[in-house]
Amino acid sequence: MAFKLNPFTSQLDTVRNQMLWGSFYDTTNQTAAAANTAYSIGINSTDPDSRGISIASGSRITFSRGGVYSIIYSVQFVNTDSQIHDINIWLRKNDSGSSGDVVASDSKFSVIERHGSVDGHVIGCVNYVLKLAANDYLELIWSTTNVAAGIQSLPASLSGPAHPSIPGIILTATQVA
Repeated sequence: MAFKLNPFTSQLDTVRNQMLWGSFYDTTNQTAAAANTAYSIGINSTDPDSRGISIASGSRITFSRGGVYSIIYSVQFVNTDSQIHDINIWLRKNDSGSSGDVVASDSKFSVIERHGSVDGHVIGCVNYVLKLAANDYLELIWSTTNVAAGIQSLPASLSGPAHPSIPGIILTATQVA
């Protein structure tokens, strides 16, 4: 049996008893085909060192072991219209349709309007702590009041100043108990 140092207790644990974690992001633009319609947020990239938490079917954050988890996300919103539009994001558990929506998990973001030739941008950040069973999965669900507001990823830039790419979504899930 393999043993590793547990950073939380400073004791040796079996690999099976270590805390799980996953770090994920998406590099695509996500647009709504229709306003006021629920869509799953896609996630297409995983930190290769993630342990025990993975993405399945392009949007399902899947937990291999039961426990209490901290789920944190940030989303890069864009609005190409000349009016402010709202985007809501909430958690859905185990693909149960709206009956699987996690109680009190919805957040509403008002995305500023385009100004001149510059699109409006807002970053939305939320943290949840949830108890989950082995093989449960969560999805981030979103809806917008207008299709001009969506989720935007941007490429890296080599000038003005140089910076890395901007994922449309960044999500981390960490076992806390």
